[in-house]
Amino acid sequence: MRDFSLNKFIFGDLDPQKRWPLQRLILQSLFTGLASAYFFVAAYGVMLKNLPINQLPFSYLSSGLGGILLLKLFQKVQRDNGAVYAQRFTIFTFCAIMMMLYYLNFSDSQIFNKKVVAVLGFTFIIPFGNIFTLNISTSCFQILGVQTGKKWLAKLGAGETVAAIIAFLTAPALIELFGGSELFIIAGISIIPLLS
Repeated sequence: MRDFSLNKFIFGDLDPQKRWPLQRLILQSLFTGLASAYFFVAAYGVMLKNLPINQLPFSYLSSGLGGILLLKLFQKVQRDNGAVYAQRFTIFTFCAIMMMLYYLNFSDSQIFNKKVVAVLGFTFIIPFGNIFTLNISTSCFQILGVQTGKKWLAKLGAGETVAAIIAFLTAPALIELFGGSELFIIAGISIIPLLS
């Protein structure tokens, strides 16, 4: 019986030189999965707390429109400055928005209506999810080419799904310990390791 090798199980017959970049993509998938899931729980919780049911379609519409606009911005940044710069730009923007949403939800400031804050938070969910996926896909195709990259995208998506499951399971305990708004901070912190 042949010896079991974890590297062989994960990477198969893939060229060893391409394994290190793929390991980084797997980690990228895990961290973006955590960040996206914590953000989703926080934004969705704030939205359901502050909006009546009949106003929810407006939030979904704003998220879709916001998604189109932010994806266009991301594509422009990526085209003008390259994929690495675009990824860092996205991470900084995500962290800044998480800080802003935390502040707006935590503070008792009367500058913004809580309904506006709830819609604003939910508006960013789909765009960032799409941008994170697009970022991983672009990197995967650059490393492996289109044909092999397609096969690997499913594996990378599995990593993001596992991370999301972990985040969804731990979110109630974190909310109990810290509060709902603090999940915005946790989402921002979860993605910081990707800067390296």
